[in-house]
Amino acid sequence: MHTVLTIGWVRDLPKLSGKQQLAALRSYGIAERDILVDGRKMDSGRRENWAWLMRKLRSGDTLAAVKLRTVYTPHGKLTPRKSLFKALHEIEDHGVTIVEISTSRRASVARERDMMIADCLDQIARARTGGDSGRPRREFTEAEREIVERHWPNTTRHRTNQAAVDAIHEAARKSGQTALLNLRSVQAFINFFGSSGRGNQKRKTK
Repeated sequence: MHTVLTIGWVRDLPKLSGKQQLAALRSYGIAERDILVDGRKMDSGRRENWAWLMRKLRSGDTLAAVKLRTVYTPHGKLTPRKSLFKALHEIEDHGVTIVEISTSRRASVARERDMMIADCLDQIARARTGGDSGRPRREFTEAEREIVERHWPNTTRHRTNQAAVDAIHEAARKSGQTALLNLRSVQAFINFFGSSGRGNQKRKTK
């Protein structure tokens, strides 16, 4: 018999960091073992992500997020609205309800669900036009994130950050995920995806 859980979900947002979200989820009373952070490395070497969250959720569970926007992921040519509903339906098809802890709204209450969605779409629109940070923020599809995940933190396959960037660009060209080609430098990847885990690297002098 499944023990009903409240699962916390964290994904970095403009003006709402992962650390801030973690603190809020802990204060809400969610056990550390039940909080998943998008991109965080597990003991197995794999990284927590949306697919891992979907495997963890069971019917009757509650998914807690500081903002509903953390469940939003762009999907190729889908509009932001369709991408958001795709994620919502995937959660709800598991028999799981969502609680937005910053507002105490629950998706199981129709009016509160509508308000959560409206606010989320407004936030996405502001981010796309630069309203959140003063400049447009680039959004990445799951396919693009998968390419980055395959190469950026892979310290065995790529000994330097530049080698990882070169491999990402090559994979992006082959798969048509051309948005990644706009990130031309190692620093750009660090800004968008965080540290690769390789530490500080010094250039070799000839």
